[in-house]
Amino acid sequence: MNNFTIRVYFHDPNAPLEKYLELIETMKRNGIHNTIKSDKGRIYALPIGEFNYSGSIDRNAMLEKVKAAAGEMAEKYAVLITESKGRNWYNLKDDTDAL
Repeated sequence: MNNFTIRVYFHDPNAPLEKYLELIETMKRNGIHNTIKSDKGRIYALPIGEFNYSGSIDRNAMLEKVKAAAGEMAEKYAVLITESKGRNWYNLKDDTDAL
């Protein structure tokens, strides 16, 4: 199984929050979530523009999926995908507090 942390950034400094919220919904339809699950099963919200994926797709295919989703929201955007063997975090909000 591959685990990725994905960052999408819209270059327009005035990009409305609604664009990111729409991106969250589009990504979810593709199995890419704005949450992360701890080893104890708790779900935490990632910061806006950050996503998590666990599955069998490879990095290149993931990049194409994310570019397609982000391209629906804006002309100018950036994507960073990092493959992970493990992640640590601090002070993320419970998913119940997520946007």
